[in-house]
Amino acid sequence: MFIKNKINRHNVLLIVLLAFSLSLICRNALGIEKKPKITSKVQPKRVELAINDSNLDSSIKTAIDLVKKNEMQSALNILLKTYDFTKSVLTTINLLQKQYGKIVDDPKTSLGDKEYLIIKLNRMEDLVSTYKKSKEISAYYIGYIYTKWGDTERARKYLFEVLESTPFDLKKDSMWMKTKSLLLEAYNLEGEF
Repeated sequence: MFIKNKINRHNVLLIVLLAFSLSLICRNALGIEKKPKITSKVQPKRVELAINDSNLDSSIKTAIDLVKKNEMQSALNILLKTYDFTKSVLTTINLLQKQYGKIVDDPKTSLGDKEYLIIKLNRMEDLVSTYKKSKEISAYYIGYIYTKWGDTERARKYLFEVLESTPFDLKKDSMWMKTKSLLLEAYNLEGEF
């Protein structure tokens, strides 16, 4: 019985090997080739630059250059990031200024702590003017792009913000005058006022 089982197993193995070999021969004879697996090509991920203090100015300059080259979508992507970054920084500074101001005004605060916080507050004032200017430039160009695309609602939002925050100036090339002209263009009211 043991020998019979061994022979039967041996025969089954031979039959399986024979069938496999025969299928390979038939495929080659009929011209059927095994097609390689099609793998989808993985697109390289675009590394998006995070805006921070060290690259803020260069990012804005790059975006302005892209606007001049009429590459509006790429410029808009950068400008929206710079706008959001500067807005966030200004909001944070505003919060900290209020908190530091309360501590400085508190009579229980030591003189050393007051001096330290006053130095910080002065530094924050410098940062406010820098970030405010960067935010205005970003908002202006965002409004410019939306105006050129005919999206007056979005353009108006950014351009109006620039008019509110930029000092009034009648010089033709001032930020205020360029913004006013662009906003009136968005409304089709050029030259009206």
